[in-house]
Amino acid sequence: MPQLFGFDKVEIRGPKPLPIIGTMLSLYKLLDDPVQVMTELRPHGEVVALIDQSPAMVFVFGAERNREILSQPALFKHDEDLIKAPPGSAMDTMRRYGMVNINGDLHKRERRLMQPAFQKSALDGYATDIIATTRTMLEGWKLGEVSMVDDLCREVTLAMAMKCFYGLDIGEEAHSLGHLAAEWGKTLVAPTTILLPLNIPGLGYWKSLKFGEEVVAYLRSIIQKKRHLEADQRDVMWMIMNARDDQGELFTEDELIVQAAALFFAGHETTAITLAWTLMLLERHPAIHTALMDEIETALGDREPKPDDVMQMDLLDRVIKESMRILPAVPFLFMRVCAEDTSVGGYAMPKNSNIMISPLAAHHDATRYPEPKRFLPDRWLNTTPSPYEYMPFGVGSRACIGMLFAERALRLMLPMILQRFRFSMPAGTRIDRLTRGNILHPRHGLPMRLDPASSPAQPPAPIIGDIQELLEY
Repeated sequence: MPQLFGFDKVEIRGPKPLPIIGTMLSLYKLLDDPVQVMTELRPHGEVVALIDQSPAMVFVFGAERNREILSQPALFKHDEDLIKAPPGSAMDTMRRYGMVNINGDLHKRERRLMQPAFQKSALDGYATDIIATTRTMLEGWKLGEVSMVDDLCREVTLAMAMKCFYGLDIGEEAHSLGHLAAEWGKTLVAPTTILLPLNIPGLGYWKSLKFGEEVVAYLRSIIQKKRHLEADQRDVMWMIMNARDDQGELFTEDELIVQAAALFFAGHETTAITLAWTLMLLERHPAIHTALMDEIETALGDREPKPDDVMQMDLLDRVIKESMRILPAVPFLFMRVCAEDTSVGGYAMPKNSNIMISPLAAHHDATRYPEPKRFLPDRWLNTTPSPYEYMPFGVGSRACIGMLFAERALRLMLPMILQRFRFSMPAGTRIDRLTRGNILHPRHGLPMRLDPASSPAQPPAPIIGDIQELLEY
């Protein structure tokens, strides 16, 4: 757990907490709805405390402050104690080797070992599996019914991830692992798990420990099976199992397990959510949907996309960029911890104080993006933000290692979906946001009716919900 108490007061201002319970209440609100907390703090400046004059949790806003933090990974580190876990447990292994926790030379080593699996030459090999699994999964989508589109997208990306990352075909084994990992993820990032890390049966923390052991056992069995298969496997796991560092050393068994788990969390859920939000945005904007369909028809006709096709589809690129700007799947980066006494934006910050950075806040900065709540893909015709103003995958040495994979998958999967289906949301649908961990979900799902792609466009029906605090149309 990050240090939250025991700091002296600093000059950084923020809301004054209620007496006695105020600090814990503020922390719970942050974990439960960080978007709302960030929205309330943003008008108060570039450096704002969650709790007045406390450096325990400080938000920074603006490109210059983002650059100040993200360009100095040795000074502003990832929290190595973010996960509290009993020694020897699966969660303890994640804490010791997970790339979101570790820093310095160990982080550099693991990133270098992982990098070849996500280079362009490797991505070209994954494209065939992305297309094939997407095609198979889309055959199960039901026309004429209202379905939770976020769930459908999750199933597609699960199948894609299982095949590309682990070499598993769609089937019981892939679904079992996916279900286990999804349950682990839900319990691991629940506010009660974080605030009450007590290993008592029935509590969220106890459940997260239990699910973690099951996931690790499953992944360990997959790795053992892969070691006995022929040597022509093309998936990510096979590549990192055989990667060697500068001293010729392989990943240890524990390191492999952690990277296998990280592949699922980083490459599955965020891609699914981005895909779902993009489909919702296109449904809300029929003219943009029509223009994109025209581009798809011109470039592809009735055939499926290939990697070279999507690289030439300019509107497709702008639509996905704008979707990740306005509704980024990752609205907050993992918190940074000050490695020593320092300053941020001219304010003193003591050692072990914590800093939060929000891509969502950066992406909704009206000075860089006029009308930031509007979905305007054509803004990308003449907008070239710095890496600290647009960062759906993070920045620099801590950027998502699977960024190119995710971008390729989205650009292949979205045209395949739109070639088959048109989506419409029932009138009065409530769309609220839910941030768990650092992923922005639709709280109650995204219910939409699926009709043939050839169906005529209809004006979007009115909807309700707090998603409209982020989106205007």
